[in-house]
Amino acid sequence: MWNSFPYVIQGDCTHNTNCYGLAFLQVLGFTYTGKNFTIAYAFLQHELEDNYTWTLQHVRSLFQKDKLPLIIYIDRDRAFLRAMKHVFPGSAHHFYRRHIEVNFRKHALKITGSKKFSEGYMRRFNEAISAPDVEVCCDV
Repeated sequence: MWNSFPYVIQGDCTHNTNCYGLAFLQVLGFTYTGKNFTIAYAFLQHELEDNYTWTLQHVRSLFQKDKLPLIIYIDRDRAFLRAMKHVFPGSAHHFYRRHIEVNFRKHALKITGSKKFSEGYMRRFNEAISAPDVEVCCDV
């Protein structure tokens, strides 16, 4: 399935959610209809760049040489980002919208000093990033 839809993948690691006390890394692919499917998963003893690199090298071996992901969605984990850039150097990375929103909210509140103003910024931010094109975004 991943060779039919190799263009966008997502890597995410959860913490302390299993009886082994290990980090759980799941790599997902997406179809053209937005459905996701599991490409690979791994239990990691430590969230280190070497562990991510090893795992992503095995994930890469599943893809055909001419069909590597164009976009990889990741969280803010720097070790995962470095490993992803090493194993998939031609792929663009994007952060999860949720992480961007959390950062934006934190900084908007810090800058404005007002919950009311920061909520206004958040509303405009969400309208802008949800806009279908630049013209609509700039009209927001």
